[in-house]
Amino acid sequence: KQHGYIFGTKYDYWGTYGASMSTVQKCKYDSIKMEVTCNSIYSIPIDAFDEAYKKANELIQASEVLKSIQSTQENLYKIQAGEKLTIGHILALVLYSDYDTLSYHFG
Repeated sequence: KQHGYIFGTKYDYWGTYGASMSTVQKCKYDSIKMEVTCNSIYSIPIDAFDEAYKKANELIQASEVLKSIQSTQENLYKIQAGEKLTIGHILALVLYSDYDTLSYHFG
């Protein structure tokens, strides 16, 4: 089933906007794996997470373009200038693009 997407509250996960923003969020889970497999809203099976991780790893290993992408801004979202994409960044994109219902609830 396809879901429509809407824009709503802007959340600040990194404290980028300072204390004036009332929607600064604290981590609820220790890892993205725990978050997407154990949350009470919509979770995916561990084997689905493992497949997504495998896909992210294959994408980053096979693509010279992905390997070359790096941050150009200092300390944006706690990513330092010159820092390269990690498997975690690619995994987040795979989870968002390949799991429509997960994206609907958390995107």
